Amino acid sequence: MAIRFSFRSALIRSLVFIVLAVSCTISAALAQKPLVSFGVVADVQWSDRDADGPRDYRGSLARLRTVLAALSVEGVAFTASLGDNIDGWETDSLRSGRDIDTVMRTFAAIKGRTVYVAGNHCHRAGASVLRKKWKLKSLYHDFVLPAAKGWHFVVLDANDGAGAEIGEKQKLWLRGVLAAAAKKRERVIVFCHYPLLFEASPNHRLDNPAPILSILDSSRCVVAWIAGHDHIGGYALRNGVHHITVKALVEYPEKPPFAVFKLYADQIVEVGYGAEPMRICRIE
Repeated sequence: MAIRFSFRSALIRSLVFIVLAVSCTISAALAQKPLVSFGVVADVQWSDRDADGPRDYRGSLARLRTVLAALSVEGVAFTASLGDNIDGWETDSLRSGRDIDTVMRTFAAIKGRTVYVAGNHCHRAGASVLRKKWKLKSLYHDFVLPAAKGWHFVVLDANDGAGAEIGEKQKLWLRGVLAAAAKKRERVIVFCHYPLLFEASPNHRLDNPAPILSILDSSRCVVAWIAGHDHIGGYALRNGVHHITVKALVEYPEKPPFAVFKLYADQIVEVGYGAEPMRICRIE
C-alpha cells in the first residue's frame, strides 16, 4: 500500500507541475486573463471489476483523484463530468446507485461546483436516483455564472428513450433556452454525453442527431458542443459550432485525459492534459 500511495503522490505532484507550467505558457501566449475557466473530465466509468482491454475500471477512481487535484490548482469555476461516471450494473440499479455515491465522494474533494451530465451507464442507477443524488429537478438544465457575463451553459440528458435520444419535450425546452439566449446575445456552450458528428466521434454518437443540429443551426448562438461517450475523443467545426469530444478517463491509465477550457472574447482555448490535446477554437 505504501508503494501505491507514493506512486499516486508522485503522479499528483507531476500533474500539478504540468498544470502550472502549461498555464504559464498559455497565459503568456494569449497575454490576457480568461473571462472564466472550467474543468472537464469524461467517462470515468469506475467499477469494482477487472480491466477489460484498455478499460481500467478499478483504477479509474485513483486517476480521478489525481485529475481533481490538478484542477484544484487551476482554480476552475466549475468542473463538468460529461457522463458515465460509473460503468454500472445492468441488472442491479441499487449497486449502480452505490457506485454513483462512491464517485460523488471523490468529486466532493474539489473546490467549486461539479456539473453532472447523465450518461447511458449513469442511467443504470435510474433517472430518479440520479436526480436525487445530484440534487436536480431535471437532468437537463441550464445555468449562467456572474463571472462569465454574456455566456450561457446548457446541460442535456440524451437518454430520453430506449437509446441515445433527446425527446420532444427536451427539444422544445432547448429551443426556448436558445431563443432566450440569442435575444440576450449570449454565447452558449452545450454539455451532452453524446456527440453529434461523425467527424468528431467516428464510433458512437446520438442516434438521430439531425433535429438537434437543426436547432443549433437556427439558434445562431451555440459556439461549442462538448461531449464524451466516444472514448477516443475527436473534434470538428460545423456552422460555427465547435464539436469537441473529450477522451475517456477509463481508457488511458498512463496519461489520464482531462481539460481546462478558458473562455475569451474571441475564442475558447481547450488546454488538454494527459492524452487530451490542446485546441484553440475561434469564435466567429
